[in-house]
Amino acid sequence: GPGMGASGALVSVTVSELTAMLFLIILYNFKKGEIKYQIRTSPRVRSFEPRGSIVNQLMRMAIPVTLGASIMPIVNLIDTAMVVNVLQSIGYSKDIAQGKFGLLTGFVAPVINMPAILSTALQMSLVPAISAALAGKHKRQMMQTSTVGVKLAILIGMPCAVGLFIMAGPVMMLLYKGKLAGQMEDLVTVTSWMRAMSVGLLFLTVIQTVTGILQGIG
Repeated sequence: GPGMGASGALVSVTVSELTAMLFLIILYNFKKGEIKYQIRTSPRVRSFEPRGSIVNQLMRMAIPVTLGASIMPIVNLIDTAMVVNVLQSIGYSKDIAQGKFGLLTGFVAPVINMPAILSTALQMSLVPAISAALAGKHKRQMMQTSTVGVKLAILIGMPCAVGLFIMAGPVMMLLYKGKLAGQMEDLVTVTSWMRAMSVGLLFLTVIQTVTGILQGIG
């Protein structure tokens, strides 16, 4: 049932975090000797930055990232409060309005957000690569990495956007056959919404990648 499903989702997040921590502990123990050797043989730092300066640098990096990450949850919160009220104001009953909003958030949004998993992974890998090139003053390498990143974003976003636009109906039937079977009106609705939202998919993958590039260059 829904209760057990929600519990399972929450437990799985906890288990995955614990597994990741355990993996890091094991990895550290395997590489402990190498890490200690690198510490012993690395050049000694004669002066250290004041703690306040380090905190300020961390905050300057953390606050924009946090604000960027909070935009989607805030938008979803506004949607939840606003969309149903707007639908009611133009004549839909509360039940129909909630049902239509449920179709959008439960059927269309998860499929649209799936390609973003790939662009998010690309974004995360670009940040350290570009930061390293910038720190080493390798401007050409930094520009090359950024260019490749944007090209990969387009290679991810464009086929996904075109595919979901053209194959919206079959995709929805394949994924939600049990829930949409026999409900032709709902299938037509989610298909049209999928086509409308797929247009923005390319821009979503590109903007996530460009965000990673901008974070990498500070």
